[in-house]
Amino acid sequence: MRHVLLHTARALLPLAVVLSAACGSSGSMNTSAEAGADAAAVEGAIMLRVLNTHTSGEDMTIFLAPEVGEQRIIGTVAGNATLNAPLSGARGRYRFVGQRQNGERITSPYFNAQVAGVYSWDLALNRVNRADR
Repeated sequence: MRHVLLHTARALLPLAVVLSAACGSSGSMNTSAEAGADAAAVEGAIMLRVLNTHTSGEDMTIFLAPEVGEQRIIGTVAGNATLNAPLSGARGRYRFVGQRQNGERITSPYFNAQVAGVYSWDLALNRVNRADR
C-alpha cells in the first residue's frame, strides 16, 4: 500500500508543480478592472487603463508610444471592455495608440506619466485622465 501511495504521489508531482505555477503567476497585463486597481494600489505604481468604448465595438491592439523612441504593445482589448496594465518602463511623456484589425489607428493625446496613479484612455472621448487609484 505504501508503495502505491508513493508511486501515485510521484506521478502527480509534475501536475501539481504546473498548476501551482499557473495559479501563482500573473501576466504583464490584465483585462480585469479589479486586478488593475489592486496593482495600482502599490505605492508609487503607474497603471495604464484603456476603455474600449469606440463606436465600432471592435477588438483593438493597444500600444504605448513614448514621445521619443519605439512604441510597445501593452495588450489587446475587446470591444466594450477594459484593459489594465502596469507601466513597465521609465516615467515620461506617452500616448496610447489603438490599432483595429484592419490596420486603422487611433491615437490619444500625449500625457505625462510622472506621478503615481491610473492613466485612463477613453477611446470614445479620446481623452486621457489620471486618477489616484
